[in-house]
Amino acid sequence: MQGDADEVIPATEVADFAARIQPAPVFSLLPGVGHFFHGNLNLLRDTILQQLIGLRDDKAIPLLADLVRQEPDWPEGPSLLAEAYTESGRSAEAVEVLRKAHAGAPDQADILFNLGNAQRLAGLLDDAVESFRNTTRLRPNHIGA
Repeated sequence: MQGDADEVIPATEVADFAARIQPAPVFSLLPGVGHFFHGNLNLLRDTILQQLIGLRDDKAIPLLADLVRQEPDWPEGPSLLAEAYTESGRSAEAVEVLRKAHAGAPDQADILFNLGNAQRLAGLLDDAVESFRNTTRLRPNHIGA
């Protein structure tokens, strides 16, 4: 991540350096952002998350798992981690992540809906049906359930 308005390290130098590294790193130039990202931390976070989501393989899982452990109040974290597990064919682990997230936030219909999908993919069909029913109890007009 590099701000194109970095007042300490010119963005062109960082871009040139990144282009020479093998394997090539993911390089993102953030418009209007200075060296310390003042006022742009949400943009930085969102850019990093989009890159993690783009990995969708075993490289993303340890990074997302660490973020979920470090930021237990991050509402999207468990669902993103579970999605990475599912994409890697690890549905049982996705179910466990979402069960834990649901236990910590039992009123969150989206987590419960994601749990139902993970359970369905893991072959836990009775559990999935129950999760979808509970999703509609929490939010009767939930678009997915």
